[in-house]
Amino acid sequence: MNRMLWRRGTLHIENNAIRPAPNERRSPNGSTRIYLLVHGFNNDRVTVQASYSAFKKRVRDIIGSHLAQRIWEFYWPCYEDAIAEPLRQRWKVFESANSAYTAACYFKQIPKAQAFGKMLGDYLLRLRAATQATEVVLIGHFLGCRLILEALLQMEPNTTSSKVPAILLMAAAVPVEHLKLAGYLRAAVHFPQHRIVLYSSRDTVLRWTFPAGQLLARDGGLRPGASGLNGDPRDCWTSKDQTMLRHGQYWSNDATTPNIVRLFGKTTPHALPYFEIVSRTLPEPPHCPSGRPRRTSPRNPKGDPFGFQLSCHRLHTVFETGRDVKPAAGRARFVTQSVMEH
Repeated sequence: MNRMLWRRGTLHIENNAIRPAPNERRSPNGSTRIYLLVHGFNNDRVTVQASYSAFKKRVRDIIGSHLAQRIWEFYWPCYEDAIAEPLRQRWKVFESANSAYTAACYFKQIPKAQAFGKMLGDYLLRLRAATQATEVVLIGHFLGCRLILEALLQMEPNTTSSKVPAILLMAAAVPVEHLKLAGYLRAAVHFPQHRIVLYSSRDTVLRWTFPAGQLLARDGGLRPGASGLNGDPRDCWTSKDQTMLRHGQYWSNDATTPNIVRLFGKTTPHALPYFEIVSRTLPEPPHCPSGRPRRTSPRNPKGDPFGFQLSCHRLHTVFETGRDVKPAAGRARFVTQSVMEH
């Protein structure tokens, strides 16, 4: 694959090492803070570039071009090339078949995420050790979140030579079992100061595909649940947000914008969406005549059947004069006594 195809501001795996783009004039080395995007699995480079571009275009208008230059893209091999690339480009049906094959091989991608996560952790440690100035904010999606936590697991023992102010995990394909008190990723997830998770109970990939793949990989227990489905465990996160998004909507959907731009020190105006309200009028309530005539008496001339008006008059007399008046009926006495007791 031609090395010159890598665009600027990218990090990729080459010869079992992480390298910037060959035509890259700048480097994350020495920057005060960088923001590193980590994609999920079953995405070729074209798809990942489209997702990253949509993300950067969406936030650039809010954070400005200066901060947008600090966003770096990380590419890791998460796609099974069962069918040659020329055939996939010529025939779309081969592209769909290759994607389906990769999805069926999800369990093979978990060891990849672990290995490349360790590699990324070592790279970020060297990046920090060079100038003692570089901070790294990690933003990931799906299996990229697992890769991020594996990188943090590599960095966590070296607290003096690493600094990660925040992580933001979207639709995290991380077993909840690994994040509990006895989980081996517990220390890694608590390493950053700010830990944000965006989850969705509508994510059918995490609900149905994730458990089967984890069982095949023998990772996450007998009933593996994804942290990105319900935001569990709750004590791991400093902030969490239910997005109600589908699995592939996180990089481009505006629902994630407020949480993302906060990482850059920016905010968005909070406004409720507009909904179309259909105007309608209710019909007049039907007239329901009483089944029996209203009883009247000299003390109750308006036909108050329960003596409520008389009870109110009696209370008023007691409070104003201190003297009681004789109720007109037993019902009035019961109402008055109940009101006075309460």
